[in-house]
Amino acid sequence: MATSGELALSIASRVTPDIVLMDALMPGIDGFEICRRIKTDGALAHVPVIFMTGLTETEHVVHA
Repeated sequence: MATSGELALSIASRVTPDIVLMDALMPGIDGFEICRRIKTDGALAHVPVIFMTGLTETEHVVHA
């Protein structure tokens, strides 16, 4: 479990997760940027990312 975007990236760089459950709103780097970074990393691109968030605007859903 990571409490910030930076920590999430640090953990994922050491231990490849089977799946990522992420909030869009996180301290530091937001969940959208973390997802972008995961999907551009060749070692992590295959990992599914599921967003859990209170954001309900259509633009946020499409963005995720």
